[in-house]
Amino acid sequence: MRPAPDQGTTFPNAHLAAIHAIVRSWHAVCLSKSAEAEVRAENLVFLVEGDASLRRCLEKFLDQAGYAFRSSSTAAQALTLAQAHRPDVVILGYRLPDANAGALIAELNALAPQAVVILLSEYDFQCIAKDLCQVEIATFLMKPFDLVDLENSLLSAFSKERGMRSEGERLPEIAVKGVPAS
Repeated sequence: MRPAPDQGTTFPNAHLAAIHAIVRSWHAVCLSKSAEAEVRAENLVFLVEGDASLRRCLEKFLDQAGYAFRSSSTAAQALTLAQAHRPDVVILGYRLPDANAGALIAELNALAPQAVVILLSEYDFQCIAKDLCQVEIATFLMKPFDLVDLENSLLSAFSKERGMRSEGERLPEIAVKGVPAS
């Protein structure tokens, strides 16, 4: 992609200046979209949902949005997948046929501590908070939810995961050099 014309360019009339502004904003949108696509393709999403119809809808959404993902309907399948592939983000339904979300999150954290969890539930958070007090959840979405909210939650989760990864990459440096003086 060619870079946008320099912002300091002057034009002989207002019409050309307006076209230049449109091209510049279009170029910025294209760059941000390609950066989002790179984030989606390089990060792995686990989808763990017991409701088959919702799982298929979410699989279609993730596929069309360009996310790399693995899908399962049970906690046992999710744990088997987590041993082979380390997820960056986990979209997790609260009610699964073989476990509740709290227990599964604790086991996933042992296998993939960097994974950020987005919890989906038909129950109000206050009703299930007691089961989840020992685990960390980045986002809670109550069913039914809007896919825009899920997309925003995913982008937020990826930025959190990337932040944890960069912190983790700095830890050996701090251990060797010590904490920098202020």
